[in-house]
Amino acid sequence: MKGHNSAHRQLGNWLAILFFANILVAQGAVLNIDVGASDRVKTGFAATGISNDDFWNVAITAPSQVANIPNLKLAGGGVTSVGLTVINGPGLTGFNYPGVDAMYKACCYQYGGVVALTLTNMPSGQYDFYLYGHAGADHANTVFELVLGAQSLGTKSTATNGTWSSTNWIEGAQYVLYSNVRVTNGSPVIVRAHPGADGYSYMNGVQIAPAAPFSPVISVQPTDQGAYVGADVTFSVTADGWDSLSYQWAFEGTNILTGATSSSLTLTNVQLSQAGNYSVLLSNAYGSVTSSNALLFLTNPPSFLRLRDTTNDVDGAVIMPVVLIAKGDEHKVAFSLSFDPARLTYVSAGLGSGADGATVLVDTNQTGSVGAVLTLPGAATYSLGSHELVTFNFSAIAPTFLPSLTLIAFADIPTVRRVSDAQDNALDASFNSAIVTLGPLGSRPPLRIRQSNQVIISWPLWATNFILQEAPTVSGPGINWTNSSALPVATNGESVVTTPPAGVSKFYRLSTQSNSYSANVVGYYNVVCPANQYMLLGNPLHTTNDVLGNVIPNPIPNSIVQNYLGGYTGYSFDDVDLVWVPNGNLPLPPGQGFFFKSPTATTLTFVGEVLQGQFTNTFPKGQYTIRASIVPQLGRLTTDLGLPGEPNDILQTFNYNWTAYSFDDIDLAWVPSEPTNTIGRGFFYKKATTGTRTSWIQNFTVQ
Repeated sequence: MKGHNSAHRQLGNWLAILFFANILVAQGAVLNIDVGASDRVKTGFAATGISNDDFWNVAITAPSQVANIPNLKLAGGGVTSVGLTVINGPGLTGFNYPGVDAMYKACCYQYGGVVALTLTNMPSGQYDFYLYGHAGADHANTVFELVLGAQSLGTKSTATNGTWSSTNWIEGAQYVLYSNVRVTNGSPVIVRAHPGADGYSYMNGVQIAPAAPFSPVISVQPTDQGAYVGADVTFSVTADGWDSLSYQWAFEGTNILTGATSSSLTLTNVQLSQAGNYSVLLSNAYGSVTSSNALLFLTNPPSFLRLRDTTNDVDGAVIMPVVLIAKGDEHKVAFSLSFDPARLTYVSAGLGSGADGATVLVDTNQTGSVGAVLTLPGAATYSLGSHELVTFNFSAIAPTFLPSLTLIAFADIPTVRRVSDAQDNALDASFNSAIVTLGPLGSRPPLRIRQSNQVIISWPLWATNFILQEAPTVSGPGINWTNSSALPVATNGESVVTTPPAGVSKFYRLSTQSNSYSANVVGYYNVVCPANQYMLLGNPLHTTNDVLGNVIPNPIPNSIVQNYLGGYTGYSFDDVDLVWVPNGNLPLPPGQGFFFKSPTATTLTFVGEVLQGQFTNTFPKGQYTIRASIVPQLGRLTTDLGLPGEPNDILQTFNYNWTAYSFDDIDLAWVPSEPTNTIGRGFFYKKATTGTRTSWIQNFTVQ
C-alpha cells in the first residue's frame, strides 16, 4: 500500500494514519468517488486505500450538470446508506499526462464557478476527507472548501507547480486533506471546488475514511411495550455505523433469539412466558454495543362479547347471534339486549353452536329488552377462541319502502352484564352492539338492467344481505348459479355493477344465505348478425317499454327492421340523426318476431327481464304472422315449449334460407321433423283455418 509522504505530515499524525490505514486494509471501510470519469474509471489506491482492487463510485455530470447516486459502495464492495449529488460540473475533460494516476485522466470542471459535491446520510463519526482536483497544466489547480451543514472548515489548495504530477502522493500537491472531521446526525457534507490559478474549478475525486474506529452508535433505543396475551409486538432500534451493522436480539440478556438478526424484532401471539426484558447487540468491524433493555409486560385480554350487523329477511325475521371471544377462563356469562319495541319484536332464543352444553335462562319481563344467563356445567370454562353462545330471533316491524336502521345493544336491564370464572370471580369484559338494517317487508329486492356501451345491473341499497349471482343460461335442468365476482358501487340509492356483454348470454339474480331471492331475474342475450343478411329474430327479454327504440337502441346506422302484419312495414336507423325512422315505437314485446339487417357485421344484445309465470301468444287463423318464444327457453317447440300444432299448421324458419315445417294430419306430428327453438330467433307461423287451438300458453319459472 502507498503511504503518505512523511515530509508533509507531522510524525504523530503519520503514525495515527498508518494505524487506522491498517484497520481500513482489514475492513474495506474507505469510500471512494471518481468524479468525471467515463471510460477512464479508476480502481485501487490513491492517497489512501486497501488494495489494488479497491472499488470507486463513479459520478459523471456533463451534459446534465447534475449527478445523483444513492447507496454508495465501500472500497471492499459493501453497500452504505450514503448518497451523493454533484452539481455545476458542466464540463468533462481528459488528458494523458505521463505517469499521473488514472484519477487525473478525467475530471469535471467549471469556469469561474463552483463545482459542488454533497454527501448525505453520513453516519455520525470522525472522518478524514481526501479531496482531489487538478488538470494537466501545472497552474490548473483547485481551491477546495469543506462545509458541514452551514459551517465552513476553510479552504485548501492543490499545487500550482510540477509537484502535482509526482508519482508519489503528496498532500497539498495532487490533493488536500481535512483530518478528524466530526459528522453528526447525518448532517450533509459539501465539498466545494473553487476556481484555481487558471480560473477553472476541477473536481477529480474524493476519498473518505474513518479517522477512528467507528463502532455502532445507537441513536434510538428500543422502548418498553405493553400488550395483551396473544397480540403481536415489535421492538426496534436505530443506529449509525460506517460499515454494515449486524444485529442479534436477546431475551433477558442471555437467551439468544434465533433468527432475530435485523433492526426490528417482531413477536407474534405473545404469551405470559415471553414477558420480560429484550435487548439487541449491534456490531460492525470496529466494535459492538448493546442497547438498553426494553420491557415487555403482558396482561390477559378482556372477554369480548359481540353482535353482528344484519338485515331482516323478506319475511321480517331478524336473527342475532351473540358471540363470545373467550380467553379461556369464562364459566358464566350474563347480559341483556335492548332494542326499540316499535321496530323489533322479541320472538325466541336458543343455544348457539358454541355453547358447549351450557344452560340458558332468558328473562323477557322487560319491554324493549331481553336478558340471558348462560352457565357451563361443573367447573368447565370456554376454550380460547370464538363461541356462538345464543341466538336471538326477532320479528321486524319494517317500513313499507325505504329502509331504516335500528340498534340492538348490550344493556344491564333486566340482567346485569357480568362474565365470571368457575369461582364466580368477575372477569374484565367488553361488549359490542350491532346495527339492524330494516328493509321493506314482503318485497324481495328488484333487479334493473339496461345497456349503454356495457350492461348495467342495479338493485336497491337496502338489500345489504343479498349477493349478486350469475348463470350462463336459465333454460334446462341444473342451472348453474354462482356468486358474481363483480364489485357493486353505490350510486344514487342503488348498488350498481357494470359489465361488458361477453359470451352468448348471462343472467343475474340476488340471493341470500337463507335462499331468499330477488323479485326477478334479468340478463342479456347476444345474437351475431352478418353483414347485409336478413335475420328472423325475436326479443327474448322484457324491457320497461318493449318498443323498437328500447329493444334495439344503438344499431349500426342504416340498419333495417321489417315488421310483418299481413304485409311488410320497414324501419331504418338514420345515419345522421341516429334514430329509428319513421319512429322507434314499433311494439316488439317478447313473443313478437321481426326481420333485421345490418350493413356491417354486428352483435345485437337483447337486455331485460326474464318473464316468469304463464303467458299467452295468439295466432290468427289462415294468415302468416311472425312469432317467437316469450321466454328464453331452448327445446322442441311443441314437445318442450307447448306450441299447439294442429293438422295443416305451417311453420317456417329463416336462417339465410327458408325451411318449412307442416303439422301432418295423419301422424299428428311435425314433418319433416319437429322444429326447435333458438333463443333470440323468430319464425313465421300460419294457423290452419280449421284449427281450434289458437293460443300458445307458456309456463316458465327460473329455478
